[in-house]
Amino acid sequence: MDRFIKILRIVLILFIIMWVMLWYSVNAVNKLARERNWIERTLVTFSEAPEQAKRYLKEKNDYLEKPIRHDDQLHLLGDLKGASCLDESYYLLHYRYLGHRKGEVWLQNIRNGEIAWRWSMPLAEIMHDVEQMDRELSGRFKAGKLINHFDHYISQNIRDINVHSPIMTSDSGLIFNLVLGKVYKLDKNSNLIWKSDKLSHHSIELDEAGNIWTCSVDPDNVVANQIGFRDDAILCLNPDGTEKHFYSLTDIFMHNNLFKRLIVSTQSLHEAGGYDPFHINDVLPVETDGPYWEAGDLFLSLRHQSMIALYRPGNDSIVWQQKGPWLTQHDIQILSDSVISVFNNNAYFSGMLEKWSNIACYHFATGKTTFKAEGIFNSHSNGRQTLTSDGYLIIEETDRSKYMVLDSTGNLQCKFYIPYYSDSTKAQYPGWSRVYIQSGEHFIEQ
Repeated sequence: MDRFIKILRIVLILFIIMWVMLWYSVNAVNKLARERNWIERTLVTFSEAPEQAKRYLKEKNDYLEKPIRHDDQLHLLGDLKGASCLDESYYLLHYRYLGHRKGEVWLQNIRNGEIAWRWSMPLAEIMHDVEQMDRELSGRFKAGKLINHFDHYISQNIRDINVHSPIMTSDSGLIFNLVLGKVYKLDKNSNLIWKSDKLSHHSIELDEAGNIWTCSVDPDNVVANQIGFRDDAILCLNPDGTEKHFYSLTDIFMHNNLFKRLIVSTQSLHEAGGYDPFHINDVLPVETDGPYWEAGDLFLSLRHQSMIALYRPGNDSIVWQQKGPWLTQHDIQILSDSVISVFNNNAYFSGMLEKWSNIACYHFATGKTTFKAEGIFNSHSNGRQTLTSDGYLIIEETDRSKYMVLDSTGNLQCKFYIPYYSDSTKAQYPGWSRVYIQSGEHFIEQ
C-alpha cells in the first residue's frame, strides 16, 4: 500500500510540474519575443521541437518537385512543336535544379528547347549565406531584438533553394535573389561578381540606368519594433551592387500621413512569423513621363493591404494609392501612359480563393478597372504576368507550376511547364521566370 501511495505521489507531482510547464509555455508563446525571459525562451524552443521535426522530415523531399495535372494542351517547356502558339523567337529565363547539389539558370527557347545561354549557380556559397542569415535572424528573434522571424521563408538545404526573379544585364551577366536572401550578380561566365549586404525578397527590376530595384525588410525600424510588426522596405542597388537607396515603408506612409488611416487601422494577416501589414512583393520603376506619373516614380504592390501605390522618391510622396478591387495581388506592368495591369490573385487572407484569379487593368483616365484572362488560371499566393510586344499574355501560374499563353483576343493557346530534372512528368516549381524575345543577336526582355 505504501508503495502504491509513493507511486501515486510521484505521478501527481509530475502531473503538477507538467501542468505548470504547459501553462508557463502557453503564456510564453503568447508574449512578444522581446518580452520573454530566458526560461520562457527555453520553453518556447522545446515546444517548437515537434514542429521542427515534422518540418525536417517533410523537407527530406525535394521542395522544388511538384506534381502537375496533365491535359492535351499542356506541353513540356521546349517541346511545343505541336502547339499552335509562340514562334521560335521566344525564350524563358528560368532556374533548373539538376540534382547532385547543382543548379543552373537557362535562357531556353520555349518552343524547341534550345539553350542560348546558361549560368552555373554557386549553390554551396548561397547555402552558406542562407545559414548565416538564419543564425543571425533567429538569434535576434530569440533575444527579443527582432519582432518577426522568417523561418518559413528560409531554405533548409540546397535542394530547397529557389533561384528567384532572374534578370539578364547588358553585359550578359545575371542578377537574381532568393525567396529571402541576398541579391547576387554573376558575369557571363558564371563567376560571382558581387552580393548585396541587405536582404531582398520577391521582385527584381532594372531601371534605364541599370540600377536594381527590389523588395527588402527594415528590421531596425523603431516604430515597427515598438508597435510589434514587420516593416518592409524598398532597396535600390547601383549596378556594382553597392547600396543606392533604402526606403522604409513605415517611414514613407508616416511622412504622407497615411500610416494610421491605411495601415495600422486595417486588419492585416498575422502569419506564423508575426504581424506583416505591408508584405511588399513588387517594386516597378517608371521609365518615362506620362499624364499620371513621372520618370523615376515607383509602383508598389502591397499584398496584405490589397494596395497598389505610386511613390515619388524625389519628394517622398505617395501621389496615388488604391485598395482593390484586386485582392492580395502581385506583379504590376505598365501597359500605356494611363493604364497598368495587376496580377490579381483574387484571394482572401484566410486562404479562401475566389473561383478564379485574373489580370486587373486599372485605367487612370476613368478610374475604372477592367479584367481579362478570367476563368483560365488560379493562383492564390504567387504569380507573374508578361504582355509581349506581339500581343501575347504569358501568365506564370506559380502555385500550380504552369505557364499559360493567351493570344491578343484573350483565348488560351497553350500551356507548358518546366520539367523536374529526375521526373519529366512532374514540374519544377517556378521562381518568377522572365520572358525574352530574340532579335538578331540580342535578347529583349518582355
